[in-house]
Formats: sequence, C-alpha cells, structure tokens
Amino acid sequence: MSPFDTKFRSILKRIEDYERYVEKDKSLLESEARKTQQEYENGVWLKHADFGTHLHKLRQVHISGTCQWFLKCQPYLEWRDTVSNSSASSASTSNFLWIQGKPGCGKSVLASEIIRDLHSLGGSVVLYIFCKHDDEAKNTLESILRNLIFEMLEWSPLRQAFHRLVLNARLNEKAQYAQSIEILWNLFTEMIDKMDVIHCIIDGLDECQSSESERAFFLSRLVKIFNQRAPDAKLVLISQLRLSESKDNSSFWMEFSIEPSSVRDDIELLATTQIESSKVLKTHPEKANLLKQLVLRSNGMILWTKLMIKELEAGHWNIQDVLEKPPEGLLEMWQSVLQRISHYGLGTEKLSRTLQLILAAARPLSHEELALSLAVVQGLRQHEDYDTRGDATAEGRLVVQELSPLLVSMPDNTVQLSHSSLKDYLFSQGVLPVSRYFNFNEQDSHAQMSIVLINYMSFQSFQAGLNEQLQSKYFLLEYATRWLVYHSTRTGVSTQIAERLVLFFGLVQGWTWLQRLSDAYNISFGHQQLLQSDMASWAQWSCSSDQSVYTISNFLLVLAQKRYETMKSLPNDDLLLLDSMDNLGTTFGYLGRDKEAEDLQMQVVEIRKRVLGAEHSDTLNSIQNLSMSFHKQGDTRRVRS
Repeated sequence: MSPFDTKFRSILKRIEDYERYVEKDKSLLESEARKTQQEYENGVWLKHADFGTHLHKLRQVHISGTCQWFLKCQPYLEWRDTVSNSSASSASTSNFLWIQGKPGCGKSVLASEIIRDLHSLGGSVVLYIFCKHDDEAKNTLESILRNLIFEMLEWSPLRQAFHRLVLNARLNEKAQYAQSIEILWNLFTEMIDKMDVIHCIIDGLDECQSSESERAFFLSRLVKIFNQRAPDAKLVLISQLRLSESKDNSSFWMEFSIEPSSVRDDIELLATTQIESSKVLKTHPEKANLLKQLVLRSNGMILWTKLMIKELEAGHWNIQDVLEKPPEGLLEMWQSVLQRISHYGLGTEKLSRTLQLILAAARPLSHEELALSLAVVQGLRQHEDYDTRGDATAEGRLVVQELSPLLVSMPDNTVQLSHSSLKDYLFSQGVLPVSRYFNFNEQDSHAQMSIVLINYMSFQSFQAGLNEQLQSKYFLLEYATRWLVYHSTRTGVSTQIAERLVLFFGLVQGWTWLQRLSDAYNISFGHQQLLQSDMASWAQWSCSSDQSVYTISNFLLVLAQKRYETMKSLPNDDLLLLDSMDNLGTTFGYLGRDKEAEDLQMQVVEIRKRVLGAEHSDTLNSIQNLSMSFHKQGDTRRVRS
C-alpha cells in the first residue's frame, strides 16, 4: 500500500469518526430539545406564575439590618431548626408557623428575608409563593397548589422524575391546562412524599379570592400532607388574617403576631436611611424631630413611613404639617395622595382611567399595554393611527410617575398597585370619595376594561389572521384575546356590554378573535367551552332580547357559522373555505350535533384528499374528525373503514 493510500484511509477513518460524534451529539441535542419542550409544556399545563421578579423587587427595597429581630426570635428558630414529632400537638414546637401582621407592616419583605436565610443555610429545598390580589395566576387557592408543584419541578433535585410524573398526568388528562383539582392534589402528595427536607413559605393568603370554608378546607388538607412528611417538611404562612380567622382549628400551628413594638427599630432604621439619602431632608433643621415623629406615628406600618417620606421629599407635604398633624394610618395616607393628584395632577380623568384599568386587570399590565389601553379610552380607532415611534413604554411610564406612589413599575416592565390595601381603599363603599374621578367600583372597572378590549379588537387591522411577527406589533392583542370573557362576565348586569358583544360577534373581527384563541394562543376547545359557559350564565341577566342571549350563550357556534358564511363565496377547493367548514364541523361535533358534523366533514375529507393528497396532515386531521363523528353515532363499521 502506497503512502498516499495509507494517509487517505487515515483521513477517511477520521471523517467517519467525526460523523459518528456528530450523529451522537445530534441525538443528544434532539433528546435535550424534546425534554426542554416537555418541561415547558408541563409548566404551561400547570399555569404557573413567576415569583422571581417579585422576590427581586422585595430584595431591592429591603434595608440592610432590618428583619433581623425576627430571624433571631425564638419561635422562628424553633420552627426552622427543631425536629418535631409528627404526632405532637404542642404549640411550642411545630413544623407550622402562622405569621400575622397588619397591612403595611413589612410582611412580604420579611418573607423574602426568611427565604434568603433558608437559602444561606442550605440543606433543604425552599419553596415560596407570593399571592397577589391583581394576578389571576397568583390569587386563588388552586393557584397556590399549581405553583407549589411547579416550584418542586424547578428546585427539587428530583426534578427530572417529577417532570415525568407531571407529563404522565398531563397526557392522561388530555387537556391544555390541568382542570382536575384532585389530579393536582395527588401530584403534590406524590411529589412531596419523595422529597427530603422542605421549607415552604406562602405569603399573602388574605389576597386569595376564597371563602372562609374554602380556605379552611385547603389549609387542613395542606397541613395533613405536610404533617405526614414531618419532621422534614415545614410550612410558614404569612397573612393579615389571624389564625382564629382562618377557621382552621388545627392544633399544629404556632402563631406569631407582628406587633408595632416588634418593627419599631426597623422603622427607625428605614426612616434614618431614607432621610440621610434625601437631598431635601438630610439637611433640614427639623430632621431629628421629623424622624421621631415618623417612628411615633407609624403605628408599626413600614409602608406608611415610606410613603410619608416620599411625599415629603417630593414637596407634597410641608414638614411642619407632618410634625403637627400627619395623616393617620394608610387610609388617610391614600386619601391624602388622591386629594393631591385630583387638585394638582395633569389630566385627572386620564389618571383616574389608569387606576380603573389597573384595578380591573386580570394580570399586571405592561407599560405598552397600559399606554395603548389609554389611547383606546381616549378615542383611538385604528392601530395605524397609534404613534409607536421611539419608546413604546414612555407614555405608560409617564402616567405611572404621575400616579406615584400609588403605582409602581416592576423590573419585568409591568405596572402594579403599590399595595393591596390601596385596592381595598379604592373599592371601599365606606370611604367618602375625594373626587368624582376616583369613585370606583369593581363592576364599573371591569366594564371599562371590557369596552377597551372590544373596541381594540374591532380595529380593521384584525379582520384578517395575523402571523406571529405581526401579533407582536399589537401590544394589547394577547391580553385582549385571552381576557375578554373574564372582564365581560364580571360587569354585573350590564346591557351595555352585552350589546357591544353582540355587535362584536357580528363582525369578521369576532371570529378572528376566536380563531386567535385556538391558533395563536393554543386555547383548547374544551377551555373555550368553559368560557362560553361563563358567558351563558352572565347573558341570562344582561341581555335585553332572546336573540342576544342566544348569540352570547352560543358564541362558539355563532362565530363558526359566521366564519363559514363569510367564506362560502370562495371556490369550493379554497383552503380558507375548507378550514372554516372543518371548524364548523368540529364545533357541531363538540355540541353533540353529530349528523351535521358528519355532512360537513365528509365534504372536507373528499376535497382535501383531492387538493392536498391523502397523506397531508390537514387531510389526516379531517379524517380523524370524521371518524370521531362516526364513533359518536355508534357506526363502528365506518370508523374501521
């Protein structure tokens, strides 16, 4: 063999080796991609929330040196460090610690410091939940359960095994989102039973929308599951509610109340730090008296102290007035801020509408979503007329700045109320309005949001389907599409909203909205039926005619028929017409009108076979739909054929 042949064979062997390595790497990458996709779909199925942003914000506002009084107190150390007997009912040593405190006393920041302390010690998996009144993914008892499961997927060393458990449950339920609460409880029990040491912190139970009986049942079941894992599973619950108000008579809880005297030193440290960092206050001759008055009048409310210093620094309060007669408590503080905004704010009606939209929002709105919503309120009728040059967040940030300190911008570019007590104040019927602009009620707020969403989705831009790139251009489209039903059905008896919906469903934009739900945002037909059920219950009280009741209560069928009627003028082999026929047939099938479904689906199958071919995915899907119609009619012979 010549030297050339030897060298050539050596090169060929190296190429073959490289090919094997590449093929192996390709298989590994494909496997990881499948695993990543499955994990993502597991999270979607659980409808999990992001708590990292909120935790980051809490750590940003934390003043170094505060909360140490709690981390060193005996009840916390007993809860954190002591090994409890699972059969013990002593309140002195427990795996379950209930921390109660008034609004604004710093409970959420304290929760973040407990999490930091537990992380620093190591040796356990730390699960944490921050309930939020203004976020549908964080304000129900069910959401706590969903998020606890997801937290274990994220932080447990058994995350791969847990993802397989969730995947199996998801495939068995065959639904886009977990719909069975029992499946969630079973998953949670099975997962927690496999874990070693767990510390769990749930902050803001009082912000969940639930009745006393629902809350008591949830807590008793949660405690039972944790107690079976004692001494390795420990739970802290932080709330405005006292243990006695929870209706949970479990003897396993150890209760700790945050008293004004407990946080006095923290308030003094906070006030000192903020005054010394203020160009306005640190050189004021009354600085010492101001500090003394702030600590004295705070009554254990850290939030009140922060708000008072912000108002002083911005020049909204005279220091002498604060020394003589400061606002008492959070309610007077909110009233003072609203009075100032109503007297001196720029565009009071616009600021009022902003608060109304934020109060109604099903999840925190982004600055872009808020700005565009306000533009719709002010009369915007076409998206093309909306000036998006430059920073699309600028208008949203400006209005948040005008409403400071009522609103805050979060690190994830969303806008939130600065505290849940503000929502209670704004919706309270017992507080005299400081201005007609700030006289809110919950149903009116949802009505205003409903009008914004209906008007926005009626824009001419949304007559046709939109690709993913175009959808990202329309900042409000995702929110409007997902939450239209939610807001409409929370308006009380509202003939106005019902009439607007009937008109909207009569437009091409009505069925493109429904198309987006399934095609762009993957809302399953089963979930759409739940939305229709909510609309039907609401329509019985809100519609002024039987025809309106029918339209709203059966919008899935009405819109599918509208789409088909719009497309009927197209050639019979047009793909858009076939899609509309297939959609209407599927809708008939889900509603139990199987013969009507069969007639349409037979036509679709025949034409798609001819136009697209028998093996095309759309053809195969339509064959599957037709087989389902045969099966539901008991025609097994045609199913097999």
